[in-house]
Amino acid sequence: MSRYKDLTGRVFGRLIVQSLAFIKHQRPSWLCLCSCGNKKTATAANLLQGYVRSCGCLNRDVRRERFTTHNMSKHSAYRSWEAMIDRCTNVRNKDYPAYGGRGIAVHFPWFDPRVFCTYMGEKPQGCSVGRIDNDAGYFPGNVEWQTPKQQGANKRNNVCPGGLAARARKLHMAETTLRKRYPR
Repeated sequence: MSRYKDLTGRVFGRLIVQSLAFIKHQRPSWLCLCSCGNKKTATAANLLQGYVRSCGCLNRDVRRERFTTHNMSKHSAYRSWEAMIDRCTNVRNKDYPAYGGRGIAVHFPWFDPRVFCTYMGEKPQGCSVGRIDNDAGYFPGNVEWQTPKQQGANKRNNVCPGGLAARARKLHMAETTLRKRYPR
């Protein structure tokens, strides 16, 4: 044992050397305890030269941090954000002519999903992103969660602002009666 440098108790990255594990081909290997709780055997040369710094958890943590961009993909509003950005910026999107093609733009800070999701909050069940003024873009004050009924009433081809059904309810008459009175 005196021939080899004793590494017991030394720290290499996340590893603490506990004891000599074995000697193979005159190369000592040391039993190390990682900060995550796993045990790892490493040669003295690999420890001293910095080739081994953990049981493998360091590499996993570095990869996770490197490839995590915003960590919002599981947020309920994320898919709505993704669709909004796509239909306003992607020329290949089938809905682009009705959105980005006619000048509907997205508020610049909302290109970051964290900012958009913070503003909008959790997505209610059965709702989607809707614009209050259909001819303006996606910006604070003009965007809300809307039900399919609200979305249907807020269309460019509606002859009556807010939709015929809403107008009929307001006037206390049947929608069919009101529909007959509006020219096509």
